[in-house]
Parts: sequence; structure tokens; C-alpha cells
Amino acid sequence: MDSAQAAALKQNLKGKFIGGWLASDGLGHGKSAVVVLATKDGVSAALKVFHPELVEQYGVAMQLERIARERSLIGAEHPNLVKIYDGGQCVETGYLYVVMELLPTKNLEECLSAIKQEHIRPLISQLASAAKFLEEKGLAHRDIKPSNIAINEQLTQLTLLDLGVVRPFGIADLTDVDQRPFIGTLRYSSPEFLLRQEEDTLEGWRAVSIYQIGAVLHDLLMKKPIFFENSEPYSVLVEAVLNAVPEIYASDSHLVQICKHSLVKNPKTRSELVGWQDFEADQLANGPALGDLKNIKARQKYARELSLTTKLFANEEQRILNAQFKDFCNRLETAVSIALNTLNCFPLRSIRLTSETGTLSCSLLLDFEKDIYLGLPTHLSVELKVALIDSNSGTPIYIATTSSQLSPNLPADHSMIEREPLTAGSVEDLLSSSAIESRLAQILSLAYAAIDANENALNFAIPLTEIKN
Repeated sequence: MDSAQAAALKQNLKGKFIGGWLASDGLGHGKSAVVVLATKDGVSAALKVFHPELVEQYGVAMQLERIARERSLIGAEHPNLVKIYDGGQCVETGYLYVVMELLPTKNLEECLSAIKQEHIRPLISQLASAAKFLEEKGLAHRDIKPSNIAINEQLTQLTLLDLGVVRPFGIADLTDVDQRPFIGTLRYSSPEFLLRQEEDTLEGWRAVSIYQIGAVLHDLLMKKPIFFENSEPYSVLVEAVLNAVPEIYASDSHLVQICKHSLVKNPKTRSELVGWQDFEADQLANGPALGDLKNIKARQKYARELSLTTKLFANEEQRILNAQFKDFCNRLETAVSIALNTLNCFPLRSIRLTSETGTLSCSLLLDFEKDIYLGLPTHLSVELKVALIDSNSGTPIYIATTSSQLSPNLPADHSMIEREPLTAGSVEDLLSSSAIESRLAQILSLAYAAIDANENALNFAIPLTEIKN
């Protein structure tokens, strides 16, 4: 619907009752509907009326089904989700309409440059809370983007709008059964949603929502739309959504990491890295321990070797992955050595690094000598394992785990010991966080506790995971 069509429809609606609501001044319009101010019984609201020609073009039944989904949210209130008051087909005029809460006219897209850094965490937490609320009602929003988010004058509280394409999980959609058209906004769609290959389950749609929230977070951090440099032509934007890894940087490293993880291309990997709990206010408020981050000797930037706009053949991609992984293994050994030197509380050690390029995994075995002066009368052995879980279009995602034990003899056998998750993320995430340093300190504390609690600590191998409880 163009501006002329929208203006004509607004003019035609003015002074008419639509479903009992008196329409007045126009507020705006979209691709298929206009929004006007309306009143009923002293209540002011936003009345969305669909253009009749477009309704006929796409089908009355389909649009009524969408309105029914919005109506299902009447009375289901959330502080960051637009309230739905009414909807249906007007008996007198035949117009299809939805009545919703009247909100500030500003949207997040218009205010990106004005959002303060300290407000980003609470805002993104509010957005995730609204999407989670919809999920709990069995619905996915499908079109989360800055222009569909209203924000108050203080730029501190947002409201998720436009529930016109919400979709229930696992139920055939009138628009999806035959043609499965793309519904949403290309720039803010995950690769699987763009290709209509999303998994029609709660987990599958959650992965789509998390990606879209990550894209909004990108815009808040970078103060510009995601893939802005790839906007035109259309094919370049499609290629960027499918394959490009957007550049993300900000003073808040914790938000940067969440944003990167939310935008991982593979939905299964994305779901492993990010969940609703990562967006909760308490979790975002705590973030990583800034004091620990200061102990990191150097923050090494990871240079991407893949073109952002060109797919590489599988063998070339594998060659680059192998080279990246070999470099990563060497840097990992250096990072562990730096962490040990920073802590300055471990005995003499030997380090053995083994790697398998076929599976892109490596093992770093740390064997610490007995040292009675440090209160360690037996050997301590620690194994750090890292494995690739997603190539992620040239910015690999790895998962790191550890195992540890006290042992009277070296080398110790770690094959039967339960492994503890350490962290997951990109090379930069693994090498620039304080996770390694914190885990090593934790292991040494567990070793001392095991020695104090077990008289056999000098004679038998004791996995340290066994004494945590």
C-alpha cells in the first residue's frame, strides 16, 4: 500500500464506527494496513484497519486467522508487549480490524543513536522477556526488529508491537501450507527463517526469536542496522544474512558476546550458546567479573580469513579451518601459561598439547609436580579439551571442557573422568575471557579440599569432580 492509498483509506475511515470504535486522526500505515486514533466508552486506542484490496489479494480467511491469533492475546498482559483490545470484521463496513493499546509514536529504529550505553542491558532484557511471554503462550512473533518496537520518551522502556504475523508452534499455517512464503523482514531474519527451513517446534522458533533479538542488540551496540553495508542490491543482503558475520564491538564485552552468540548462523548451535536466561536482568546486570578480566595479559584479536560475501568451496573452507585451528591451539597453550603465571600459585608443571585436525579438537594436559611447600604432597593433573562445534561461516565456535584429578603417579589417565563445561564461543571469546584463570584456581581449591578430606589422597587417583558435592 503506497502513501496515496493509505491517505485515502484514512480519510474514508474518519468519523466512522469500526467494530464500535470511532475512528479519527491517522497515526501511520504499513504495507497492508493503516493505523488511526479511535475511541470507545472513553478509552483511546490505536485502530489498525486492513486495506480491502490487499485483504482480497491475500485472502480474507488468512487475514481473519491472523486476527484470531491476536485476539487470543486479549487480557494476556505483559509490560513490554502491546495490549490487544479487540479485532475481527466490522459488520457495518466489512473492514477487517485490530484494536490495540495506544503507545508513544517513537520506535527504536528512530532512536538508535540516542540510546545510552547503560540503558541497553535493561532494554534488551525487556525485549527478550516479551518474546519469552509469547513463547509461553505458544506463539512466535516472527518479525522482531527495531521499527516494531515502541520506546518511551526517556528511552528506558520498550514495547514490542505488530503481532500480525504471530504463529503458533507445530500447527499448519494457512499461509504456510502450500507456498510457505517468507513472512518477516529480510535484514532481521535468521538464515533458516529466510529459507523457510526453520524447525516447527518450540526450540526451532525460539532460535529464530533469539536471532532477531540478537540483531536488535547489534543495532543498539553499533548504532546502525545490521548488514547496513550490504543493503543493496537485494541479492547482496540475502547473501549477507546467509553467510556474513557482522562486526560487533562495544565497551560492554558481555553484551558483545551475547550478541555474537545470538547471531550464529546454525540454529542448533545458537540454541546451545544462548537461552532466555542469558537475557534476564540479573544475569545481564552481573555479567563477567570485570576484576578478573583485568588479569588477562593481552586481548588478541581474531582476524577473519573468510570473505564476508563469498562462499568458499568445501575443501577451501576446510583448509582455512585447519589453519585457524592450528593457530588457535598454539595460542591456547600461551593463554594457559599466561593464566598460570598470573595466578602464581601452582607447582612446577609440564604441558603436553595434542591436536587432531580431522576432528578439529585438541587436548592440553597439565601435569603439576608434588610440592610440599605449597601444601600439595601428590601430583595434580588437569586436562583442557577444546572441540569445534560449528564452523559458523568462517568464525568458528568451540566448546571447552576440563577434567582434573589428584594422582600418585604421572601421567594420569583422564579417559574415565567426568568432564566439566568451561565455556563456549569464538576463538576470541575463549582466549580473552577469565574463564581459564578462574577454572584453574577452582581446581587447585578442590585439590586442597580433597587432600584434607581423604586420607588416601597420597595413594590413589581421586577425580576432583567427585568431591564437589
